[in-house]
Amino acid sequence: MQKKISFKKIGIEDLKTLQNLQEEHKKEINNIWTSRELNNLIKKKTSFARLSKYGKKTIGFSISSYSENLMDIFLIFVVPEYRRNGIAEKFLRHIKNFCKSNLINKIILEVNENNQAACLLYQKFGFRKVGKRKDYYFMNGKKSDAILMELNL
Repeated sequence: MQKKISFKKIGIEDLKTLQNLQEEHKKEINNIWTSRELNNLIKKKTSFARLSKYGKKTIGFSISSYSENLMDIFLIFVVPEYRRNGIAEKFLRHIKNFCKSNLINKIILEVNENNQAACLLYQKFGFRKVGKRKDYYFMNGKKSDAILMELNL
């Protein structure tokens, strides 16, 4: 990869791109966010939503929201052909740094038990399993559990 990977705050102008990206990869993204949901979220003062680009191409995004001392990561997605380049790690670092500078002391998330790469990444960052939601996900005709994880900062 010779072009630089950049990160930016998601704006209204990015909604169509995010919708298209989700549609292209709906088999990997369990719950597709509508334009309306994305619009409502990014307008909130408590949202932390970022996208990554490789040159001019959008290759990933993260959507989180926070309140007082808690950050909730809803989704981190990287286009498959750009995975294993540290992009998800950079999203997590951006989130973690934002939390530290805003005195947010806990990050929570849920992850599909079958998403081993994500589970390992979160554990590498110090997240620990704190619970499970039985049959929470339904993808490709199969049910799977959600693993609840948290990181105390």
